[in-house]
Amino acid sequence: MLELSEVDRRSADKQFTFGPMAFQFLMGKAPQPMFEARLNQLDFSASQVHKTLFGIAADTSFLRADRLIAWSLDSATAALALQSMNWRFQQDMLDSGRAIVMPEVWYLDAMQSLFFGLDDEEALSEALGRVNELGQFNWLPDTYHALLAARDQYHALLFQMGLDHETLWKIAEFFDRSQPATMRKA
Repeated sequence: MLELSEVDRRSADKQFTFGPMAFQFLMGKAPQPMFEARLNQLDFSASQVHKTLFGIAADTSFLRADRLIAWSLDSATAALALQSMNWRFQQDMLDSGRAIVMPEVWYLDAMQSLFFGLDDEEALSEALGRVNELGQFNWLPDTYHALLAARDQYHALLFQMGLDHETLWKIAEFFDRSQPATMRKA
């Protein structure tokens, strides 16, 4: 067995040691996601955003006060953005049996049920349960109440602007029907 002398060991330690100067520099940098690590996923731009938003809901102690309002606005806006990507086309593909159910379809269903759906608690529970299982969030019982509080906050903000959540969703669906998706070869 090859053994290093004490001098060689110290030399190797110095060469591969993570010094305090480098540590402080890295700790001072602003946190940045490593997008390039996940770019091979087909659904990164759509479902990962929605999965992340639902994952944040797992920490009910985080969703308080202004963070609850910000989360509800971000989530509802993400749902409208996903709807605007013409998921009617995806639904047509599903109905014809030519496509698989992609995760963003379930996330859209859950967000639509939460923020824009009728007051159907059974449908909401089913949609949120499916997303919880799909995303493996391990939500606590308090999470459901936090999600309902976020919905109430969002509806209150819409009401202050003279808008209704059901009307807003109908506008999004109308635009989707009036501007059908077209597939073009590049």
